[in-house]
Amino acid sequence: MTAPAPPASTSEALGMLTSAMSYLATAEATQMPAQVQAQCLMTLEQADAMETAARASILAAFTASQGYHDDADYSPCSWLIHQTRVTSGTAKEHVGWSRRPPRRSPSPTPGPSAAGPTGCPRTAGTAPMRSCSAPR
Repeated sequence: MTAPAPPASTSEALGMLTSAMSYLATAEATQMPAQVQAQCLMTLEQADAMETAARASILAAFTASQGYHDDADYSPCSWLIHQTRVTSGTAKEHVGWSRRPPRRSPSPTPGPSAAGPTGCPRTAGTAPMRSCSAPR
């Protein structure tokens, strides 16, 4: 499989992203071989990490330029709630990520040293997230 051509603009990138996610959301997953399902799940997890990094970067710039004032909102959190219809908790989480300093050498997947005893990613010195624990 050849890699698609990279997008030429932000608008084109967003269109490609929306198209790809629409395709996967409507795909008949039960008809996929297990190997393809596994590949989808692994790629979606990588995409989720990249989405978090992209959102954090864009939201930090949006906050710095006070773009939320254009829509008469008083903070990036209220803008997210009113304009994107996310919950207050989700908006706070997104704003929290946007306040984190960027990593120096981003990696699409954590290495073995970044995983906890359950194999779940974690930050140095912290326990793995409970929701990531393997079923018992």
